[in-house]
Amino acid sequence: MFSGLSRRRDNVKVIRLGSVSNITLAGDDPDFIVIEVFNLAFDTSKINLPRTAPIGKVFKFALTTAPKENPTLTTHYVDIIVPLKNGVGVDSVWRMFSGQRPIFIYGQNGWVSEGGNLLSTSGLANSADLAVGSHANGSNNGASVGYNSNGSISGSALGYNSNGYLSGAAVGNTANGSDSGAAVGNGANGSGSGAAVGRNALGDVSGAAVGNGANGRDNGAAVGSSANGSNSGAAMGLNAVGGTYGAALGVNANGSNSGTALGRDTHTNSMDTAVAMGGFSKAQRYRELVKSADRAATQLKSWSMVDWYGTTTDATATLLLLGGTANQRCVLLNNSAFMFVIQGVAAVTGAGTTAGFHIIGTIKRGANAASTVLVGTPTVTSAGSNDAAITLAVSADTTNGALVVTATGLAATTISWNVTATLSETRF
Repeated sequence: MFSGLSRRRDNVKVIRLGSVSNITLAGDDPDFIVIEVFNLAFDTSKINLPRTAPIGKVFKFALTTAPKENPTLTTHYVDIIVPLKNGVGVDSVWRMFSGQRPIFIYGQNGWVSEGGNLLSTSGLANSADLAVGSHANGSNNGASVGYNSNGSISGSALGYNSNGYLSGAAVGNTANGSDSGAAVGNGANGSGSGAAVGRNALGDVSGAAVGNGANGRDNGAAVGSSANGSNSGAAMGLNAVGGTYGAALGVNANGSNSGTALGRDTHTNSMDTAVAMGGFSKAQRYRELVKSADRAATQLKSWSMVDWYGTTTDATATLLLLGGTANQRCVLLNNSAFMFVIQGVAAVTGAGTTAGFHIIGTIKRGANAASTVLVGTPTVTSAGSNDAAITLAVSADTTNGALVVTATGLAATTISWNVTATLSETRF
């Protein structure tokens, strides 16, 4: 009946099913069993494994029809495997279905098949479409492999306590790729349309993370061990931090709080939109662009740019602030000095009165803010003006230890100011 199969050589047992729809096997039954079916409804027939089935036992079945009774049916095969533990609990492991050729693994609580779908070892009805492992759940077109894994509702989960629920995918111990996310790695979390690859990587809430402990959650992106680009930031490199709209590239680079850090050990010190370029560069002032000159772990020599801007509406001297933001001044560090080259422009709406300025000077600060002083007298040069009453000046702020820029405009006239300085700085 079956090509290449000998009942004597292969220890074949033939069972004919008529009015009886259930088969119960004994532990010493042969490895290959032929089931001939006639006058029997396929969807109600069952095969039961022995509770004492030996470890590693493989039962091979061929479901066929007695040709005279039902010549239209074909032969189908199925393997039932007893894994590392003896079968305990639910005995019913298979239902016959015309046109199906499934493979079943007999687990701790026994496998159950309903409606052509494979159910989990929990034995609960409708608990899985594909599930392998105690308490695994792959229901509603899902797939789940591993103890307590959950790939239900079109998800996929592989690993102990992995969760690929709701169109997600998870691979690894406690990995979580639920809600259209993807996670690969022990403890990785890419839930909520995110993606995470690596041990304890976090890419949840539309983020992306690659690396051990990388964090790109909440629309961020992180690549590298312990990199953090969370909250719409981006980070690449070991321990790089670009969180909260920042960007960081390089080992230990930190551009958090809307900053940008490029290079090893660069840092913007959370100075809003500051930029640190090149190894060991560190921003010290609001929105500063800085490049380290000495590449020292404690930056002592650097080149940088800062920008003041604001508006005057009368002829009174008005303090301009970095980024036009309250309380943001160009502060010196203790025991430091810098030479500054300033370019400033003042303009009236509609291309009216306009003035340009060029200022060169040096300022230093000792052990405290009170010791801040200009070195000599700065040189102020007009770069073109059609009203000499418009002026720009610098001074030392001994209260805050800063370089101060003041602008004087015209009475009853709104004038917009932008002042940019390059700083060549040294510290002790």
